[in-house]
Amino acid sequence: MNIRQHEYHKEVQALIPFYHSHDFDVKLHDATRKLPSSAKLIIKIELKRLMKPCNKQLDLRGKVQGDCRLYRLHDTQNWIDDIALNHYLRRIADYGGHFTQGLHEELYALPNNNRNIRDSAADIASSPNTPWLRAQFIEFGKNILRKESRFTLKIPVRMVLSDGAIVHGTTHNVSRSGLKLKMTSAFGFSVGDIVQVELESKINEASSPTQVSGFKYRITRLKEDTHSSHWVSIGLALVSPYDTESVTRLIQNKLDKKEPKRRFENDDKIENLRNRALENLVVRHTSTLPVYFAGNTPKAVFLNKANRTTWEYWHDDTGSQFLDQLFLPQRLEELKRQQELLFYCFTQHQKDKKYYLCAGSHELTAADRKMLCKIGAEKASFRVFKVAFNDVNGNEKKALPQHYQSISHIALVQDVTHQFSKDYLPSDLDVRNIKNLTPFTRHSTERSTITQVFDGQDLSINEPLKRILIGHLFVTRYFIAREGDALSFRAFGINSLDSFLNQLLLCPQDNMKMTAQPVFHNEFYDVLKHRTKRWGQKETVHQEFYIAKYNFGGESKIMVKSPADFLSVEQRIGFIADARRNGQFVAVRNTITPINGMLDCTDREELEALYPISNSKVRQLEREMDQMCIYGELTDITDEVLLRATLKIRQPLKDS
Repeated sequence: MNIRQHEYHKEVQALIPFYHSHDFDVKLHDATRKLPSSAKLIIKIELKRLMKPCNKQLDLRGKVQGDCRLYRLHDTQNWIDDIALNHYLRRIADYGGHFTQGLHEELYALPNNNRNIRDSAADIASSPNTPWLRAQFIEFGKNILRKESRFTLKIPVRMVLSDGAIVHGTTHNVSRSGLKLKMTSAFGFSVGDIVQVELESKINEASSPTQVSGFKYRITRLKEDTHSSHWVSIGLALVSPYDTESVTRLIQNKLDKKEPKRRFENDDKIENLRNRALENLVVRHTSTLPVYFAGNTPKAVFLNKANRTTWEYWHDDTGSQFLDQLFLPQRLEELKRQQELLFYCFTQHQKDKKYYLCAGSHELTAADRKMLCKIGAEKASFRVFKVAFNDVNGNEKKALPQHYQSISHIALVQDVTHQFSKDYLPSDLDVRNIKNLTPFTRHSTERSTITQVFDGQDLSINEPLKRILIGHLFVTRYFIAREGDALSFRAFGINSLDSFLNQLLLCPQDNMKMTAQPVFHNEFYDVLKHRTKRWGQKETVHQEFYIAKYNFGGESKIMVKSPADFLSVEQRIGFIADARRNGQFVAVRNTITPINGMLDCTDREELEALYPISNSKVRQLEREMDQMCIYGELTDITDEVLLRATLKIRQPLKDS
């Protein structure tokens, strides 16, 4: 009987580590007290079978998706792969330090076994076919060309992951401070992880992680193998510069005395060219308004066609700007502490003067917020802005001209106003202390002089400000191309994987890719389909989706809803409350902008310089850029949606 087919598999597995312990009978009684009387005997018989010593040899060659190596385990010769080796090292203690029948069966029944893969093929085939929603993600702001030559060198290596797993692989190329490896994709590699790599080792020794010595590297890149999803290409950077000479001496005698393989540098240039083109596309089309500060004083803004509307909102009919109304000194201090705040704003005219009523969510009581929304929501000028505030570090300022070296912070202002104003109208309101809003109404005559920097102009300041913006933009960006009638996501752009939204978008079985599946809704597809037609409308569209993630017995279930899916506001709030109570909830604002290719975002001189040496890859890149048809942004607006929901109910969904 296979261990996984046993009717009391769960109970058997829980009892294996206690089989040789003095309190086994107690554990057995606790595990079977709610089961039929016969269960105790059946479980004891199965445990006796599984704990029986085993001297059978393991030979997984041809049976698993991975390379097998010869190991000596418990006086027998065994051919096993990395997955089986790590499983053996983890489980041997549970079996009392002995190689038993149960451990033997486990090693033959791991998920990468060819038989298990075939058995699950029907399930995979019947699942929604959505590969077009998946794409590699790029961490923007990190596209720096290497300064060292790389050499082709294939040697076996052994790597220890942060969780103690041991993985074997082969170098593809090496440099003084970096490696490119080919390894099995079955392990949880993540960009940023610190790993230990042993460049010279006896790979047929079943060593524990503590017995592996080597150099510490940081994972900088992950890329699925071109020909098989079972393999992954991993880029590594040496953590300590003091190890550079030691690594160089270690590999020097293995290197041929040939010229460096220049094709690697060319591949790097093409990849960096593509990434910079995507970054240029972001800067050109993002609706987020970046404001650059010198201390507490706004000094410059970077403008494009998409964010100019937000900039113009803070101007009166004479062209005078009032952005200082938003960034009062006390608000800046609060922004520095919290890094992100929401602001409710609207304007009104009195005696030919434009007054701004602007209040942060942190400045209002629940009653005052309802009063502000009741008065302002029906006005055309009503806005909700999400403002993030971050430090600009010394490395980011290096490229700035001298008169911009005082820049110390960047504020990112995004309009997240919901399109239906009735969403902001409170269900009940006792309007009594309207004077509470008076301190938030201003028409200030003291205004900062803010330099306007336009995309594509004054390159000496244009490029450095763009780099700072790219490094701090908090939205998740995506890029869609159309080839014939088929749409496909070609890339995601992020600044960090830390956010809940980006973790939600990570492909479960592939940490190198993201997928739009968790936020995908019929309304999303309808807009994409219509906006990418030649005769379709080309204006930007904003959508709002509510995502609930539930975990049932280790399996995740994700539900995606749009406001139109609910019959009432109360039903929508019920969905949000249930998701927060029984799972996890995130609200997402989806901004879809149609574009006509992106070849004009590319450095043509750099592209043409690569024609003679990488013609086919350059042509492929040009085709992809020409096919790009959608630039999109996903923004986490959970806080704004929760505060908006409290306008309709008496009890807050979140502390205000």
